[in-house]
This record gives sequence, C-alpha cells and structure tokens, in this order.
Amino acid sequence: MQQPKKNLNRFDLIFYVVLFLGILIPLLFTGWQMGLFRKPIDVDAAPLVRSNSRPLRVAVASDFAPHSFLDKEGQLSGMDVEILYDLANRMQRKPELITGNWPTCRKMLSNGEVDVLAGLEIYSNMPGVVKTLPTSADSMQIFGKKPVGHVSQLSGKRVAIMTNSVLMTSYDFNCNYVEYPTNTAILAAVEGGDVDYGICHGAVAQDIIRKNHFDLKPGLMLLGSYPAFGIREDNVSLRDEINNYLRQMSHDGTLEKLQTKWMEDYAMDRSLPAVYHRYKVFYIGYTLAFLVFALVMYLYRKNARRQSAYIDALLAYQNKLKSLVEDHFSQQEPALSPRIAHTGEDGIRGFHVLVVDDNALSQEILIATLEDAGATASAVSNGKAAIRAFEKSDLNTFDAILMDLVMPGMDGFETTKAIRALSRVDALTVPIIAVTANTYQDVEDEVYAAGMNACLPKPAHAKALIATLEQYKL
Repeated sequence: MQQPKKNLNRFDLIFYVVLFLGILIPLLFTGWQMGLFRKPIDVDAAPLVRSNSRPLRVAVASDFAPHSFLDKEGQLSGMDVEILYDLANRMQRKPELITGNWPTCRKMLSNGEVDVLAGLEIYSNMPGVVKTLPTSADSMQIFGKKPVGHVSQLSGKRVAIMTNSVLMTSYDFNCNYVEYPTNTAILAAVEGGDVDYGICHGAVAQDIIRKNHFDLKPGLMLLGSYPAFGIREDNVSLRDEINNYLRQMSHDGTLEKLQTKWMEDYAMDRSLPAVYHRYKVFYIGYTLAFLVFALVMYLYRKNARRQSAYIDALLAYQNKLKSLVEDHFSQQEPALSPRIAHTGEDGIRGFHVLVVDDNALSQEILIATLEDAGATASAVSNGKAAIRAFEKSDLNTFDAILMDLVMPGMDGFETTKAIRALSRVDALTVPIIAVTANTYQDVEDEVYAAGMNACLPKPAHAKALIATLEQYKL
C-alpha cells in the first residue's frame, strides 16, 4: 500500500526540480547577458614614457565611443586609444594623440600635421591615404524614432550622415543626405526632428543614445563597418610597420580582448530592458513552452494523484472485506477453523474442485479453504470459461464444481444447464454445488431445477463446505 505513495513522491520531486530549473535557466541567461557573471577584460595598454623616442602623432575623434572619446574625467579613452598605446610601445615610439571632430581629424592628416588617422573605414575613398588592417568590426546602422526594416523606407527622407562619408557616393537610397561633423550631432538631429533618420556606427550610436537618453530605435544594418588607421600614401613604410604589429596583436590575442572589452562589454547596452528587447523572441517562446510543459506536468500529476487515491480506496475496501471474512471465521469453533477444516480422517484430501466465481476475493477464500483441507482447485471467473474448462478436461477430472449463481453474462443456472447438456458421462454425474449470497429458500427450487446438487451460503463456512463435498466422496 506504500508503493503508490512512494512513486508519487518521486514524481513530485521531479516536478518541483523541473519547475525550479525552468525558472532558474532564464534568470541565469538574463544575468549572463547583463554581464553579472563576466569578469572585466584586463589588457595592459598603458603608454610607456619614452622621452627620447620619436613621436607617433595620431588624430583621434573625441566623439567616437567606444573607439575614442573623452571619459568623465576628461581623459582620452576607447578601443583605438588602447590599440595605439600598445602599438607605440611595440614600435618604441612616443604616442601623441591629438583630438578633434571627424572633419578636423581628416584635415590634420591631409595637411601632414599627424602621421596616423584613427577610425578610418577600410572602404573610405579619402584621397591620398592608404589604410592599415582593420582593428575592429562594427556595422553601419540606421537609427530613427521608429526602426527601419528596409532601405526603401529612406526614399524621399532626410538622412543625417557623417561629413565626407563614402555612403553618399557609393549607395543611392533616393534620399536627401544631410552632413554632420560628429555622431552625436547626427543622432541629436534625428532626436530633435531636424532629419528623419541617421546612419551611424552601431556601437558608437548605442553609447551616445544611452548617455544622452535619446528615444531612438536601431533599425536595418546597411553594411559591415571595419575601422582601420589611415596613413598618408607617401608614408607606406609606416603603414607596413603598423600592419606588422597589428598582426602580432592579433596572434597574441590582444585585439580580440580589446574587441570584447569595448565592442561588447562597454558598447553593448546590458540593462534589463535592452536585454529583453534583444532576446524578445527567446523570452516569449521560452515562456510559452514552459507554461505548456508545466500545465502538462500539472495535469499528469493531478491524474496520478487521482489514480493513487482510487487504488488506496480500493485496497482499503478489499482489506476491510477480508477483515470481515476473517472475523466471521474467527467466531467459529476451533474445529471449524479453515486450517483444520476436514471432518473425516482424510476429509476431501485429493479432491479436484472447479471454482466458478467472478469475485476474485471469493475465489481466493474458497481456494484457500479447499487447499487447507488437502484438495486442489482450479478457478474461472465466468460461465463460459467454466464450460470450456470442463469440456477440455479429461473424464472425471473434477470431483465437484462450486458454482456462483450471480455472474455477468451467463449466470450459474445457465452454466449448470449447459454443463449438464454436454455429451460426456461425467457431465451428468459431477456434483455441482451452488454458492450464493441469497437465502437458500429463495433459490432452492431454481437450484435443483437447473441440475445442481446442493446450495451453500456465501461466504461458505469451511466445515459446511467440506461436509457437503464429503457427501460426494467415492
């Protein structure tokens, strides 16, 4: 009786573990995306002080985060800045970083005021300039009050773009370009309604939007953005030297670490609303799948409990019925106990009795009584099975038949008549004894009319049963 509860408890444990994991997994995923478990990237890119070294003059935009920007303390920072410091250290040069807006930086390189221009796209068409290997990877993206899903939405619109951007000459979006000197100016123009959309570097724009609390949405990515260093074409040897050290930085993992530090950890908005927006499809799909799974598990668990309760009730009923039968036997004299039931010297030892009863508990009691008295018993649960068993048995196999009168389908009366009608000698002589819960007076005439030899009450007393069977002992 304990086994169903044990199984149910095991299922409950599985149910609660799955429920716990189902809630924990999206929480851990969200925490990871918010950077709660990420260790800060440690890259030693501080400039070495070399007072006697040749300077490496570099023009860097001060409004190009996360590539180059002024931090809260007014110090120049960013990915390109750290790459330039590392390059200068490897080249044993003294870095001199000169800031300005993008048009000013381009002009400084063209005039020979600096040796290097940081942040120049590899596909830039700036005249008289060669580019190094790309130092990072980003994307050119459209930003607006509403996200843009297709370039056709730019047709006839005012679109803000960086001054001298190659997009104006390379891509015809049938729009009106408006040039701005900085990325902040581009996005501020979109925020203020001066233009309809703006095209910026994705990581750069996300940082500006977050810092200035602009209500702008990222849209279509137009093309990959690969910032590099621009160098005057009359100084190709410097380009080759920088490329050599950039390859070293790539091989030793420095560029990868800086890319992760600035383009992912710094530039990516890891706030909870931003994480949800990026993975909205995952969260909605996971929630629906989890709710369906939880509902199925709950219904299965509820059904298992209902079945367990039914089994417990059935076992309790059977135990109660068995207890009543045992109490009934215990009230008899010791000589009538089922364990010492036979009355004669040999009693019914050696008898083979066919028990016909549709109640499993009644079958069990009759068989136990017969076997305790030294007899053997075969049991069937309905009339048709009784007829088949008798037909297939050898002549005089059964010494007697105990026949329940009330059974589904063919009752005891019909079964007895069918057995008596069989064309074999023992069909007429085998003793058939009725076992019924009805009073003897109610069924006496029908019992004998059907061809039965005697009738016993149910549950049958052991002494009365054995005494009746002994009457037919040869």
